[in-house]
Amino acid sequence: MTRTIFRDRIQSHLKKTDLPSDLFSYLWSMDYYEFVNSKNNDVTAEVAALQSIWSLANQDEYLLIKLYQDLPYIPKLYGSCGGYYLLEFAPPGNILNQDFIRYSPSPWKERAKIALQLIELSQSVDKDFYEPLHICDVKGENFGVDTQNVIKLIDLDTIFFNKEMLGHLSSGICSKHEDCDFFDCRGWCNITRNRCTRMRTNNNLQSICEDILVDRAHNFYSGLLYYPPSAIKTKLSALLERCAYPKNSKGSTVRQKSETDVYWQLYNLLKYQIQIS
Repeated sequence: MTRTIFRDRIQSHLKKTDLPSDLFSYLWSMDYYEFVNSKNNDVTAEVAALQSIWSLANQDEYLLIKLYQDLPYIPKLYGSCGGYYLLEFAPPGNILNQDFIRYSPSPWKERAKIALQLIELSQSVDKDFYEPLHICDVKGENFGVDTQNVIKLIDLDTIFFNKEMLGHLSSGICSKHEDCDFFDCRGWCNITRNRCTRMRTNNNLQSICEDILVDRAHNFYSGLLYYPPSAIKTKLSALLERCAYPKNSKGSTVRQKSETDVYWQLYNLLKYQIQIS
């Protein structure tokens, strides 16, 4: 009975069907049956183990990390104790911490490699899961870089699957579109009915370009790709503007999705420049 409850919890929340038969040990950082047997099947020990596992199973962030350890941008999980768990150390560092980007000594090529990974990530989260994933609090310090310079998602509190995200966006009363926003996930207000709709008007790529990659003169923020090589400076600047402010939406809250052709142009330009640098 207990196993069925756990399995239903996992499958209903993350739609993960290829789960092992020993679900307790899979969710926990220890072999559940070996632990219980080592305590001579003491009921108190078994209850403590089940409480730990249940605590972990009810944390959305933990489940996402645990169930998708095979994805390169998900932090490595090393173990757990009660309802707490240990992840790999992957801080944003000077490259992604927005307090340091302007003064970062990191070479442009190094920053371009990180930017390329962020751009790739915007597409990966659309197809790597059972439904698209929305990143709603986009800023440099919410992404980490591991020892191999691989980008990691380190703040998963404002990351939602599509169905849940649309529920958040459509839950409010509004008089203008901004009333329906959920951080960087832009909503849309039905002005006639004064209700938020089940629609996200921008996308992850647009948020990454606007909030991390481009310069923002009004708050003295230097984007991650500042001081590019002169050979691509003009083209890169134009592409970043199109990505961050689709359809010339600069100056207002962006309610447009960055287009696929912009993604590929940015991707190819950065990859080429990295290869020849």
